[in-house]
Parts: sequence; structure tokens; C-alpha cells
Amino acid sequence: MAQHPKNPEATPQVEPPLVPALPDRRRAFRTSRATVSPGSRHITLSYGSTFVVCDHDGGMRPRDGRLCGLFSDDTRFISGHELLLNDRPLTCLAAARLSFHHARWTYTAASLPSPEAMDVGGRVTVTLDRVVSARRLREDYSVRCYGAVPAIMLQLQLESDFADLFEVRTQRWQRRPGVNTSWVRGSCLETRYHRDGFVRRCLVRILPQSQPVSYANGALRFPIERWTDDEWKVSVQYDLIATARARPSMTAPKRPLRPYRSIAHELCHQVAPSACVPSI
Repeated sequence: MAQHPKNPEATPQVEPPLVPALPDRRRAFRTSRATVSPGSRHITLSYGSTFVVCDHDGGMRPRDGRLCGLFSDDTRFISGHELLLNDRPLTCLAAARLSFHHARWTYTAASLPSPEAMDVGGRVTVTLDRVVSARRLREDYSVRCYGAVPAIMLQLQLESDFADLFEVRTQRWQRRPGVNTSWVRGSCLETRYHRDGFVRRCLVRILPQSQPVSYANGALRFPIERWTDDEWKVSVQYDLIATARARPSMTAPKRPLRPYRSIAHELCHQVAPSACVPSI
């Protein structure tokens, strides 16, 4: 017997359960809380017990309450350092710490005062390389001019207080009437502190010695007159001495690195000939 299909109208319809509507989730605009940090305000260079702490622009300004200076043997030999061009501070464009004892700064002077009291349109950039070694600091200055520039005077203001580390840390002031500064032979600046057998000397010398330089009002003054390929260079060496009569030698210019083969060849010829066995 054939079966007929059931009448769909006779079968009750079961409706699906109602699902509560979800709230409208719209993507809200969220702002990031990431902050931009300017980085450390100080740059530190060190070599053994000798280290330098300076501002990000390379200056050392102790009067602002900052722990800056050139230190060695638990003593601050240089407490103030500021670079000027025609009695005006320079603008720092970039600062880079190249190694643990070497850093470089680039400065510019947008406008320079001249005897005519007018801007002639030229620009000047100054590059400072600062290298720290054992009881010594060396600064190499390179000045470049772009366009017509007036007469230029590079000034380096220096101060020495010979404060110990505890005085610098606690920002205490100690009277030291035994500090004396002398300008010797037209190319050597010596600041000395002596008390009851305690001696500290900061010897500042110029390289090359033929470079014209003078000292007045607490600043080394370099008149820039002769240019070589639009560039002028000078080096300043600081020797930090703890004895009364020591006089370290000037640092010789660095020679370029030689290839590895030439060094190995020289070492091979320094030993006995029988020790050099040719490689197969």
C-alpha cells in the first residue's frame, strides 16, 4: 500500500529560539600611551679611573647644579667647559658616543657678529672629537666655513675647582685659596693646587704648537685666519697630574692601521729564523 506524504500544514512548526541581540561593538579610536623619551641628558666617557661627565651638548656647567666635569684620581680637574664662537654659544646639531672613551659633537653658528654688525650670509660648523685615556683627555676641533664669513675667534672657557668626588656628589663648596693658574710660554696653561703635600695639576697644551693662541678672561682664544681647504684644525690636550714636577709628553698623531699580513710578517721576522715554518 502506497504511503502518501504527510500534510505539511498538519505538522506543527517549531520556531528557533530567539537569541538576544549583541550590543553594537564599534571599534573605538584608541590612543597609544607610548611616550617619547629624550634619552640621557649626560654623556659619560671613561678609561680606567679617568672619566668625563658632560651635558648632551658637550658642555660642563657646574653652576647649574649638574655633576659634570673631568675626573681622575678621585678629583675633578675640569669643572667648567664651554665653547664659544665670537662670544656667542654654538648650537649642537648632533652628538654621538662612538665608543666607551670616544664621542663626537657637531655644532653650527647660524649668525656671527662682525665689525660691520651685519650678517654676511656665511655659515660655520665646528666638529669636536673627545677621546679619554689614562689621566688624559684629548680634544680635536675642526672648523669649516660655508660662504663668506667675518673674522672668527674660537673661545674655550675652562674652570678647575679640584673638588673630590664626595664634594661633587653632595654639592658642597670648599674654599681652596691654593689654586693658581699660569699661562706659560704662550702655548701651555697650567692650573695647580697644592696643600700640605697634596698636589693636583691640570696641564693644557695646544697642538700644533705653531697655532696662534692667547689666554685672557679665563678662556683660550684661537683667532682663525689661515684656512686649508676651507678647514681649520687644532688639538687640545689635558694632562691630569698628581705630582709636583711631572710633565707628560704630547700625544703623537695616530698612524693608520696596517694590514694583518704586514703585522704577521714583521712578527715572523722578529723571532729566530728556525721558528718560522712555512705553511704547506
